[in-house]
Amino acid sequence: MISINNPGNIRPLPDPQCWHGQTGLYHQPNGEALCVFDTPIDGIRALGLNLLAYWSAGYRTCRTISAHWAPAGDGNDPDAYAQTIARWLGTGEDVALPLDQLGELVAYGKAVSIEENGHFPAGASCWYSEADWRQGMQEALDYHLSRS
Repeated sequence: MISINNPGNIRPLPDPQCWHGQTGLYHQPNGEALCVFDTPIDGIRALGLNLLAYWSAGYRTCRTISAHWAPAGDGNDPDAYAQTIARWLGTGEDVALPLDQLGELVAYGKAVSIEENGHFPAGASCWYSEADWRQGMQEALDYHLSRS
C-alpha cells in the first residue's frame, strides 16, 4: 500500500522481529496485517530484501518468484502474476533474472508495486522518485551482500 510506504505489500516478520524502518502495522479488512514503514525508501528496501531472499534461494524467474510472492494459497493466481510482471519487464516468465544487479532489482520492484497497487497517477512515472527506488534497492543489495 502506497499510503503506508509499503509498495510491495510486505507482511510482518515473525515476532519479535521487524523490518528496518517499520513503524507499525496496518490491519486490512480481511484481517491480514501489512507493515507500515517510516519512509518510502524503507518500504522499497524491504521489498528488495524479500526479492533477494527468493533469488538467493534459487527462485530466479518471474514464475518461481511469483509462486512465493503471490501464492495460490492466498487466493492469487501466480501464473497470471508472473505473466504480468514479465510483461512489465519485457521478458518471459521463465527467463532467469539477475536481481543482484541494481537496475534489474529496481525494475522488478516497480513491476511488483504496480501489480500490488494498480497503476500510478496519470502523468507520473511511478509513485516514488527514481532516486528513492535506487536508494532503497541499493540499501537492500548492500545488506544482502554483507550477509552473503
